[in-house]
Amino acid sequence: MSTLFYDNYHHLLSLPFIPNPTFVGSDDIGGADADIIVDGCLIEMKASIQPKIDTKWLYQLVGYALLDYDDHYNIQSVGIYMTRQGKLLQWPIGEFLRLLTGTETVSLAQLRQAFRTLSQSTNQVL
Repeated sequence: MSTLFYDNYHHLLSLPFIPNPTFVGSDDIGGADADIIVDGCLIEMKASIQPKIDTKWLYQLVGYALLDYDDHYNIQSVGIYMTRQGKLLQWPIGEFLRLLTGTETVSLAQLRQAFRTLSQSTNQVL
């Protein structure tokens, strides 16, 4: 798998990266850390034998992006790296949010605020 990654994406190795980033909102949901951020792209790595995207992975990505309440990581895009297939699927964050919400005028800042309010109010109830 490492050879497959190197053959297809060795150019990423010279870019700035943050392994296992945590977010300001991580504690609001019991702790959460992503796999890696490479040059502003939040990437989840999946080792599924089946070459298909699981809907849960998309929700996981958007959840991490929304937990970055203060935009500390300046996430510009999100991606899923399929380790067994050697494929990186990437979406600009705005396009990704539009695809998930079906809304053309979606705002990452507004979604983060709504998510923060919901996460924190749910914690108070529990």
